[in-house]
Amino acid sequence: MTLNTEITTSLRQLHLPAFVDNYSSKATVATNDGWPYDRYLVALCELELEERRQRKTERFLRESKLPREKTWAAFEQIAAAANRPEARGCVAGGGLSGSHRERPGLRQSGQRQDPSALCPWA
Repeated sequence: MTLNTEITTSLRQLHLPAFVDNYSSKATVATNDGWPYDRYLVALCELELEERRQRKTERFLRESKLPREKTWAAFEQIAAAANRPEARGCVAGGGLSGSHRERPGLRQSGQRQDPSALCPWA
């Protein structure tokens, strides 16, 4: 068994996939740039940690079953739209027709009304 095969096998048994993928290329860079061993090791550890963070985030997103379009940017757009003067009137009840006690979206006849008619800025 060659040295590279032994290293790869050992790193796989230790569950260090970023080390397996990058140890050879980083070793070349470290040799060419004259890195000490500890700098080489730190570089590999940083790669491993970053890959683990990415996999953890992806796993949490997948397990949460949240729609992908739900992002902070989308939330901030909604919040900004809700803070516009015409939106504050709708939220406070000013955009609803009739009494504040009637159910939004229902006409007097009990039929559903178009939601865009309730709040014109939406």
